[in-house]
Amino acid sequence: MDIQKFWDAVLRQDADSIRKYFHPDAWVNWHNTNEHFTVEEFIRANCEYPGEWDGEVERIITTDTHVLTAT
Repeated sequence: MDIQKFWDAVLRQDADSIRKYFHPDAWVNWHNTNEHFTVEEFIRANCEYPGEWDGEVERIITTDTHVLTAT
C-alpha cells in the first residue's frame, strides 16, 4: 500500500479512490476525537466536509504489520 497516495486521495476528496484502500467491513478509529466510522462514514466525513480544507502527512511509521501516520 502506498500510504502517501492514500492520503493524496483523501485530500482530493476522491471517494472512489479512497474506497479501494479498505476492506468493505473495515472500521476507522479517530482516537483524538473518540470517533468510530464504517468505511462509508469515513468517506462521507472526508468528502462531504463543508468548506475548503487541506492537510499534510507529517510523519509515517511502518512496521512489518502496521502503517501509522500523523496527518
